[in-house]
Amino acid sequence: MTYYLFVCSMVLAALSIGMFKRRLNVVRSGGRAQGHVVGHEKREIDDSPSFHPTFSFVDHDGVQHNITSNAGWSVPRPPVGTKIYIRYHRLNPELAFIDSFYHFWFWPLVLAGFAAALFFAAWYPNSCLNHPDLHTCNWGSMPEL
Repeated sequence: MTYYLFVCSMVLAALSIGMFKRRLNVVRSGGRAQGHVVGHEKREIDDSPSFHPTFSFVDHDGVQHNITSNAGWSVPRPPVGTKIYIRYHRLNPELAFIDSFYHFWFWPLVLAGFAAALFFAAWYPNSCLNHPDLHTCNWGSMPEL
């Protein structure tokens, strides 16, 4: 189980690092523009709807782009017509993010957190996740009432 958790933590860490590098590249060699929300793309994930904002902005060359965000909400937000700031890569304006913590940094940080937790569980000697038989591991006793 230790090696499985270790491999999973390394895969998540690699994905997180890749996401961080893309975003840092946009920050370093990118542009910033004002745009607005033009709609929402509805996606079904495990029978739960997720609404991903579609935004429009004009890059530094005067070309208009319509991009659908990878991050979404359970309700359509921000509302259509909302003015927002966009960060985009100058050489590849299709690589664009809504300039907010959630759309820009939240998911790389979540993946990094999961990677750290799995790494810790893999090497922590008393972890139940590291126990050969999860069913016989003492997950802690509940206090009696």
